[in-house]
This record gives sequence, structure tokens and C-alpha cells, in this order.
Amino acid sequence: MTSPHPRRRPQRRSEIARGPQQTAGLQEVRDALTPAPGSCAVAPAPLPADEGVPPELLALVTYHCRHINAYLARALTDALPTTTDR
Repeated sequence: MTSPHPRRRPQRRSEIARGPQQTAGLQEVRDALTPAPGSCAVAPAPLPADEGVPPELLALVTYHCRHINAYLARALTDALPTTTDR
């Protein structure tokens, strides 16, 4: 008995250089660039220990998680065949 699905093809090798060749190429780029004038990073402001996560942020994350879960549930029910389709 043969499967109606085609066999998986072997994964093609990536054309992206990896390993020593990539490291040498990056070093060439670093040598060609002029150095940065100075550090532009700012130290993060420490949060006070008594303050937790703002309630607005928790509400926003909860809203988006519910929205995403509902979307995924709809996508799965639309994609999966029901038992009456057979």
C-alpha cells in the first residue's frame, strides 16, 4: 500500500557560509569599517523593588493572549476535517 502523500525531499544544504569562512569575512568587514565614535548605550533605569509589573501591561498581555488563542482555535477548526466530511 502506498501513501497518497509524496515522500519528503532531503533538506537542501544552505548556501550561507558558516564557520571559519564566515568569521574571516566578518573580520574583514570589521577591519574596513571606521571605529564608532563612542558608546551610545544608556544604562537601564532600575525598577524599584516594591513596584511589580504595571497592571496595564498585564491586561494588555492577557488581551493579546486571548485573541491569539481564539485565532488559533478558529484556524484549527477550519483546517481540520470534521467526522461528517468523510
